[in-house]
Amino acid sequence: MWKEAGEVRRIGRRQLVTQVHVNVNDLVDQVRKAGIATDYTCPTCGGHIHITGETLATLRNCQHCGSVVQTTDLVDFLIKVVGYQ
Repeated sequence: MWKEAGEVRRIGRRQLVTQVHVNVNDLVDQVRKAGIATDYTCPTCGGHIHITGETLATLRNCQHCGSVVQTTDLVDFLIKVVGYQ
């Protein structure tokens, strides 16, 4: 019994890590070519940040509160908007 309990604890501690590779340049090009305009909600202040192909390249901080826009969060959002495969 002790051996099985130890094994269950060891298995329970393992974590599954999935890596997803996204070509951000292709994603930005898709936004530009499609003429997509959308609003991203700042996770810090809830302000709406207007995103287009032109503003995407220079987007670093929230226009409302000044917090840094996390690239990974923005990429996740844009993948959903564009339907990137």
